[in-house]
Amino acid sequence: MLNKENKKARVDTVSVPIDSVNQKVESSQDLLSKAISLAQTEDYKNALKYFQKASVQGDPMATCILGDCYFYGAGVGENISRAIFYYEKSAKLGYPRACYVLAYFHTEGKYLAKNNSLATKYNQTARVKGYPHSPIYQDLFIVNKARDYLWDLALAGHGIGFAQCNVGVGFYTSELTTMATQYYWSASELKKDKNEKSYNWFLTASKNNESSSFYNLYLMIQSRQVKSISPDKAIDYLKRSSQLGYAQAQYSLGNKYFRGKGVERDLGEALRLFALADQGGSANATHRLGICYFYGKGVDIDYPSAFNYFKKATEIGYSPSICHLGYCYLKGLGVSADPKKGYSYFVEALGKGIVNAHAYLGDCYFEGLGVKKSYHSAFSQYLSAYKRGVLGVAERLAYCYENGLGTTKNPLEAKKIREAINKPSTKTTTTSTNAGLSYDTVVFDDTTEVITRVKIRSTK
Repeated sequence: MLNKENKKARVDTVSVPIDSVNQKVESSQDLLSKAISLAQTEDYKNALKYFQKASVQGDPMATCILGDCYFYGAGVGENISRAIFYYEKSAKLGYPRACYVLAYFHTEGKYLAKNNSLATKYNQTARVKGYPHSPIYQDLFIVNKARDYLWDLALAGHGIGFAQCNVGVGFYTSELTTMATQYYWSASELKKDKNEKSYNWFLTASKNNESSSFYNLYLMIQSRQVKSISPDKAIDYLKRSSQLGYAQAQYSLGNKYFRGKGVERDLGEALRLFALADQGGSANATHRLGICYFYGKGVDIDYPSAFNYFKKATEIGYSPSICHLGYCYLKGLGVSADPKKGYSYFVEALGKGIVNAHAYLGDCYFEGLGVKKSYHSAFSQYLSAYKRGVLGVAERLAYCYENGLGTTKNPLEAKKIREAINKPSTKTTTTSTNAGLSYDTVVFDDTTEVITRVKIRSTK
């Protein structure tokens, strides 16, 4: 989300004269496509250049978006009269949204004199041209000054799929309500039928084959937030999103094939989808591929491949992979053994909140792997792991109590721990392999399935 400094910088940006733009001949459609791609990364200044060039070639959509640029102050100083100039120019070219905007201005007497006759004329033109006069498009004007959703709102009105999807996310997360409250008075309108508004926007975006919109529809239907649609429809939306290349959908669908949930179990298809999601940038999928190769899930055990996937996932910031990478170094699985490096990765994992790291650090101290042997430190790490729910460490902790290693000898406490973990209600699904990665729980779940924005954020 844009910060205040970014907003100020955007408003102060000066317009780039049309004649200063490279005059290389490109089709207006190509120019428009480049402009929208730049706008998606919030590079408004350079997007403006291409909108201008496309407008010069007579493209009505680009001309209308130029009006949006001046209206919202994107890539150029805010200038309502200039915005109206471009809206009127676009309307003369027959562009329906420009007509709709002008109809709104004349109906409300905002920015233009109130004129019901002209408003009716523009509205009729918009409808004839197929512009949908429906509540989801009226929402654009309910929050037409919510600057943090500038392009999501403005470009959604032009039928741009990613923006339509993001407007749906805005309603779903109530961010649009928050923005409207901050910027002006009509937030109460946004509170009505939040899920219905979200669903309608996702549905609209799906008609433009926006891959993430199908995924969001899947999530809403699966979680029964849209009760009028059968839950059986959810998997169809998930598959469509996956087919369109949305990495999160490919990962989620891969999980379903892996577990046989909602589809027939097919480990080969699961691995194929994990691989596609990995290529699409899903760190979850990268980690899962590492797990599959490490444990031989749907594929032969292959430690070098597992190591490479854990390394890749770690490098792109997926914290749960850090312990796995450390263990590979600790035991020399898929890479030359380097206990000190393994220990350092466990320390890094602990710093990022990975509770299993306590257990692995306990082993390092207990056995003197990569660090000086210390029963006291080992006991402390085992106890921390156990208190945080890593039950796989219970036997080691009990052994320490039983033999007075790193703590006062206490056979009764050792017995209590063993009795506790042997109760049916506390038995774990911790997976232990010949490799000895005994504190890792293999989970292929849907906990990462959340409705999120697809807008690319600029790092500038």
